Amino acid sequence: MLKKSSTMEKFVPYNPDGRPKLDPEEKRSELLKSYVTPAEADLIKLKCSLAGMSISDFLRSLALDQEIDTSANPEELKKIRADLGKIGSNINQIARAVNSGEEFDEERFKKMAHWLVQTVEQL
Repeated sequence: MLKKSSTMEKFVPYNPDGRPKLDPEEKRSELLKSYVTPAEADLIKLKCSLAGMSISDFLRSLALDQEIDTSANPEELKKIRADLGKIGSNINQIARAVNSGEEFDEERFKKMAHWLVQTVEQL
């Protein structure tokens, strides 16, 4: 809603008084703490990311038995499958070179390893 300023004759697209105050019953003022293992933290963060939610919103919804959609975007899944296929191909090339006894280019190996690490971190 556009508000008309009393001192100016133009419309302003925001509330000049700031955000309206919340009803005390709606204000989230209580802090709850929970300790988790690093693996549990990673899994929670992953699920939050898939659901497109903050950690607070995700855990609040989970605790209050609200439905959470953690299904991934089909386009993201296609990209992940393609990246995993490339990773597998690179690992096979490395294994073939090592097992055949052939010398392989160390610089090429470093580039492939660097690419693998970057791709896995993006996933």
